[in-house]
Amino acid sequence: MGDEVDGVEALAARAVTLFNRDYNCAEAVTVAVGSYFEPEQRCFPRVATCFGGGVGRRGEICGALAGAVMVVGFLKGRRPGEGPEAKERAYQLAEQVVEAFRHRFGNVSCRALIGIDLSGPNGQETYRRKDVHKIFCAEYVAEAARLAHDAINP
Repeated sequence: MGDEVDGVEALAARAVTLFNRDYNCAEAVTVAVGSYFEPEQRCFPRVATCFGGGVGRRGEICGALAGAVMVVGFLKGRRPGEGPEAKERAYQLAEQVVEAFRHRFGNVSCRALIGIDLSGPNGQETYRRKDVHKIFCAEYVAEAARLAHDAINP
């Protein structure tokens, strides 16, 4: 059990490191978690790029959370030819991740979580000036990576 906890924390730390290296929140989570379980996969970060900042900086669902759900779906979602049971299983995992994130942080909306409209005229500058990346978003990225890991590898 101790090794698994260390593995989860290393995965969360890798996601934050990627986030600090100019990956957006969704990219960081999908790359860290996806490459942990499928090291040869090359669809990440591309598939996650547009989800940063709450989907294209629109402040909708937290990008880190979207990335977590995306990578869970990629690894545990329905495959061609599988029936509704496989879809239901994936939906349950997504619900588990989303509700755990909501429970931990009180919301799943990027705008509500960071208190900034990133699409507004001064949104990007305010985000940088208030150091939101470090103060808030890094923890959302780490927790989203942990939750994705736990959903994929219970």
